[in-house]
Amino acid sequence: MTEYFEQYASDYDRVQPVKIEMYDFYHRLALDLVPFDTDEPFRFADLGCGTGNFLSMLLERFAVSDGFALDLSEAMIDLASEKIGDSSDRVQFVQHDLGDPLPVELAELDMVVAFSVLHHLTDERKRAICGEIFSALKPGGWLLLVDAMYAPYSSDVWDRGRERERSARAQRFEEAGILQAELDRHEHAKSALDESSPERDRISTLDEQMQNLRDAGFSSIDRVWHFWMEHLVVARK
Repeated sequence: MTEYFEQYASDYDRVQPVKIEMYDFYHRLALDLVPFDTDEPFRFADLGCGTGNFLSMLLERFAVSDGFALDLSEAMIDLASEKIGDSSDRVQFVQHDLGDPLPVELAELDMVVAFSVLHHLTDERKRAICGEIFSALKPGGWLLLVDAMYAPYSSDVWDRGRERERSARAQRFEEAGILQAELDRHEHAKSALDESSPERDRISTLDEQMQNLRDAGFSSIDRVWHFWMEHLVVARK
């Protein structure tokens, strides 16, 4: 059941880039790290495509790429399909709960992208899906992973960083004309989710997630960027 993201979908593109300070930056950075020429055909899977922000960027720059886009929320998929417009014939959308095994048709892929989605999974499922992604990739295939992960900080630095984050976020909301009452409504819906809901946050540590990738068999794993809890990891089969 997709209680939270069905409700949030219509506000996502307006609110999320303001809520997450480096949202636009890490999307652009990840796009620059896609390891193919712009005229090179390749097949990808976008796990947790949301409203299609990275998907649309990918299809625009790499005009002969094609693949799959999966998301739990039908409302998110509808918005993503609308956003990519004429490129929709290059994407097969699949409504899928990543808490379940990946669809069998995801195979012989050149690249998998997973942005801000694995942190919703249980620890056991995080380990399993890394193995499934590895299996779905061709030899030499790539994974671009962006997600929230806990990394070690001293308590003083962490407290100062969190204080700065709250202040900077409030300023961004004010400048964007986003009212606190609107944010409170979404946060209330999120906090009311059942413990078993696939939409709950279940954030792992950076070390745990990197170990999941090593255990899956990836030959190279690089954390190429991070900003507080947001990390961009590039791994290769």
